[in-house]
Amino acid sequence: MADIMTELGVWVAAAYMLMIYSYPFKDTPLFKFAEHTMLGLGVAVTTVMGIRNILDIAIGGLVTKGEALWIIPIILGVLLFTRFLRQAAWLSRWPLALLVGIGIGISLGSGIDANFITQIRSTITGVKDINQATLGVMVILTITYFIFSIGKTQRERGVLKYTAQLGRYIMMICFGALFGNTVMTRMALFIGQMRFLLFDWLKLG
Repeated sequence: MADIMTELGVWVAAAYMLMIYSYPFKDTPLFKFAEHTMLGLGVAVTTVMGIRNILDIAIGGLVTKGEALWIIPIILGVLLFTRFLRQAAWLSRWPLALLVGIGIGISLGSGIDANFITQIRSTITGVKDINQATLGVMVILTITYFIFSIGKTQRERGVLKYTAQLGRYIMMICFGALFGNTVMTRMALFIGQMRFLLFDWLKLG
C-alpha cells in the first residue's frame, strides 16, 4: 500500500510540474488549474494549522492547564472576525493595530541589529587578513558615491570624483554577483526538478 501511495504521489507531482511548466508557452487551462488547486491547498493547510493551534495551544492551555492569560489572545482573535460585521467592524482595528505594532517592533529590532549594527561592527573590527582589508576599502569607496553634501563642482573636480566612480564599479560588481547567484540558485532548482521527472517519474536512470 505504501508503494502505491508513493508512486501515486510521484505521478501527481509530475503532473503538476508539467502543468506549471506549460505557462512559458501559453497561459493554458492546465496552468490555471494547477495554480488554483495549489493556492486552495495552501489556504486549506494554513486554515487547518491555525485551527489546530487555537485548539491545542490557546484553548488547551486555558482549559487543561488553567493558564488564564490565554483568554486575552483568544478575545483579540475573535475581535478580528468582527471585520465582517458592518456595525462592529471598528472592533477589529484594535487587535490588528496590536499585531502590526508588535510585528514592526520585532522586525525593526532584529532587522537593524542584523542588517546594520552587526555588519558595521564586523567591518570596523581589527583587520585580520587581506580579505577584510579589501572589504573595508570597498565599503568606504561605495559610501563616497552617496555623499551629496558638497557642491557639484567640487564633486566633479576633487578626489571624490574618482572614489565615487570606483564605488559605482564596486556596486555594479556586487549586483552582478547577486544576480548570478540568483540565476544559479534557480537553475539548481530547475535541474533538481528535471532530475525528478527523468529519474523518479520516467525511471530513465
